Amino acid sequence: IDFDAMRERFGQLAFDMIDTDQPLDVPVAYALARMGDEKLLNAGKSAGFIQLNNDKIRFTHQLMLEYFAAEGLYRVGVETRIAEPEVKSYWREAQKWDQVVIALSGTFEEPDNLINQIGEIDPFLAANCVTSKIVVQNTCKETIINNLIRFREARGATKLVVNSLAKIDIPLSAQVLIEFLGNYIRQITTVAIDALVKLSPISIPALIEALLHANNANIRENSAKALGIIGEADTVPYLLQALSDPSLDVCLATINSLSTIGDSRAVPYLVDIILNNDDFNLRYFAIDAIKDFNDPETIPVLLQVLREPPDAMLASMIADEAEASLASLGVLAIPAMIDLLGSPDREIAIRVLSQIGESAIQPLQQALNSQNELVNESAVEALGYIGVSAVPTLIDVLNHPYIKVRCSAAKSLGKIGDS
Repeated sequence: IDFDAMRERFGQLAFDMIDTDQPLDVPVAYALARMGDEKLLNAGKSAGFIQLNNDKIRFTHQLMLEYFAAEGLYRVGVETRIAEPEVKSYWREAQKWDQVVIALSGTFEEPDNLINQIGEIDPFLAANCVTSKIVVQNTCKETIINNLIRFREARGATKLVVNSLAKIDIPLSAQVLIEFLGNYIRQITTVAIDALVKLSPISIPALIEALLHANNANIRENSAKALGIIGEADTVPYLLQALSDPSLDVCLATINSLSTIGDSRAVPYLVDIILNNDDFNLRYFAIDAIKDFNDPETIPVLLQVLREPPDAMLASMIADEAEASLASLGVLAIPAMIDLLGSPDREIAIRVLSQIGESAIQPLQQALNSQNELVNESAVEALGYIGVSAVPTLIDVLNHPYIKVRCSAAKSLGKIGDS
């Protein structure tokens, strides 16, 4: 039996089953009315297209049904069955012909005309066709994008438009998505950021252009966020430029992105903000960000901040954040803190070492061998703040030659026991 004849007849059967909302199993009589020849049914069974069970027939797989239905749909024309999209609660309502249309698109070597025809009616479905790895020209993708733009102001369709644009991997998609970064609804901007991240690296040039030149501050801010999530080191010079943006929110987003990327080129710029900028938020964010670089060269900078008089609540918050950033350096900060135990900055060192915790116990134990009694007392105090894990060391200190150090160790053990 000629395969083309089989494809045509089974195509008619599958098309009618979907068109008339039949169940997956249909009576043999229903099939014969469309096939016209029982030999075709037996041939289809032998080929694995269908299953016969008594007086019922069904396609062996949903994909098989859709493949043959695509043959029938092609003959009548997709425009006769697909409809304008229905958007409810930010989602497109699925239509019964969706998968058949996608299957049909996959049967063409050059499906551009078909995709354009689909896109004029339902650009969301056209975008889904492109997502299924069907190869089309960029001009076809641009047509889909222009059709999607028609729906961006439709009620409830904005999120759907953004998600659909993320499926079309050409620069025009990114350029259109940039506009959504200025949307006043946070959910939309979040989805747009995610879409631009998915489109990277195609989206990176558009994001850089928007970061540096967009008139809308929200677009600049969200462009910085997207670049940070993408995490490409080549974007760092442009993010560094954005630290001079007149918008505080853009600068804060840029600091976060530089922190996420973790490129050391950002450290001098963050240090400059910490030491020379008067804005509390910028300083606070920069201090918080600088710990992500694990750079021991930042220790003197953070110490300089901690030496500032905490004459107001905001200054105290800055100091607390600087202290936390120092402690986050962990073992990298321990030598510098040990050196401060006998200095006017001993209280800073004690607090930082206690936050570092167990990693600081051995260096503090070694500091107890110092001939400087103040160093010894500071080391014991830090061990006391570390807590239970420092108890064995503190017990040993009870035999220390300096009575003040022994007394301090006893007090620390008492406090640990009380807690």
